[in-house]
Amino acid sequence: MNDVNHSTPTDRKRLAVIGTGALGRHHARILSQMPDVELVAAVDPNPEIGRPVAEACGTIWLPDASSLHDCLDAAVIVVPTSLHLTIAREFLCRGIPLLVEKPLARTVEERRDLVALASESDTILVVGNV
Repeated sequence: MNDVNHSTPTDRKRLAVIGTGALGRHHARILSQMPDVELVAAVDPNPEIGRPVAEACGTIWLPDASSLHDCLDAAVIVVPTSLHLTIAREFLCRGIPLLVEKPLARTVEERRDLVALASESDTILVVGNV
């Protein structure tokens, strides 16, 4: 099992990318090159997809984000839209700011749920938009 480094200089923001497919790999690459960001992990349930992205970005691969919730300043969610609400809920309930790739949710109701969660936890929630 991979160990997550829970310490980082205070001037760097600790982020993780959840989902390392076609778009997630680009988020991970860009974040790994930013001097004020520590890419803590690249998360993907498929090791054949996630592990190479993590290695290319100089971080660890994890099959899920459960061990990261206490060591992140923010996260980027780039998974299938059908999983956005489930995964984002875990972060928002812990007050971890999120960038969720578009579309934000499958339905208007799910979108409202996400916005309500962000509001209730006073947490930043942004949607990726090109």
